[in-house]
Amino acid sequence: MDRIHLLTLCNNACWCLGEMAVSPTNNKEVLKPYTSQIVEQLTVILSGKKLNKSLAMNIAITLGRLGLLSPEDVAQHLDKIFKQWCVSLRFLKSNNNEKH
Repeated sequence: MDRIHLLTLCNNACWCLGEMAVSPTNNKEVLKPYTSQIVEQLTVILSGKKLNKSLAMNIAITLGRLGLLSPEDVAQHLDKIFKQWCVSLRFLKSNNNEKH
């Protein structure tokens, strides 16, 4: 798989996880037992060098959404990701509902 397709796949998977975290259906209960593992993996990606901007934004949004679902799972990683999380979120357009 080439780099562009891999990036698209990662972006879509990350977006999907974020959508599941805020879903009004039972997706939240399906996702919650895996939240810690998901946050750990997203932390590894977010901490990487030369991270694609769109993927970084998707990860930052998804981490915020996972934080709403399971704050304790996200909080234990804040020391590793807080700076990059904030940097990634600042690139969102001000009219984007994710910031509000």
